[in-house]
Amino acid sequence: MMSRFKWIPLAHYDGTSLFDAAVALCHTSYRQSAVRPARTLVHSLARLLHVPTRSYWTRRARLGGRISKGQRLIGTQRARTVVVDAILPVLMLYAQHGTDAALREHLLACYHTAPLLPDNHLLRYMHHRMLGNDPALLGLVTGARQQQGLLQLFTDFCGNDEGNCQGCDFPLA
Repeated sequence: MMSRFKWIPLAHYDGTSLFDAAVALCHTSYRQSAVRPARTLVHSLARLLHVPTRSYWTRRARLGGRISKGQRLIGTQRARTVVVDAILPVLMLYAQHGTDAALREHLLACYHTAPLLPDNHLLRYMHHRMLGNDPALLGLVTGARQQQGLLQLFTDFCGNDEGNCQGCDFPLA
């Protein structure tokens, strides 16, 4: 099913767009959900961002020096972050706009089971401030959804000011 949205097609997706390829992949994933869990959809969508290219810089680490294996322009970890932060929300809007309840539920299951994303300084800060670096509490952060929750708490209550917890509006009870 071609979308009504106008997307610029990438050279890798000849005759289609990244969005249409993602929608088709989601529908295929939904039909195979009994065989493959929704968690694998994040990895499959991330592979869509691996665009093979023959540019000069994919085979070079510096001017004049060749490397034997081509480099990805978007790494695996960054691709998964793009999927969770951008592609899944866009696909969810598409499913809601098209009133595709089955696709919506599959995307929600995918989001709920999305694996941990790469660590960053804000997550480390929130692990320290909110969870006290307690291994038992840190064990509750099992996926991208919990990580995004910690980042949302930082945005809502820390005011993007690390270290200034005096006068914090975070509800204690």
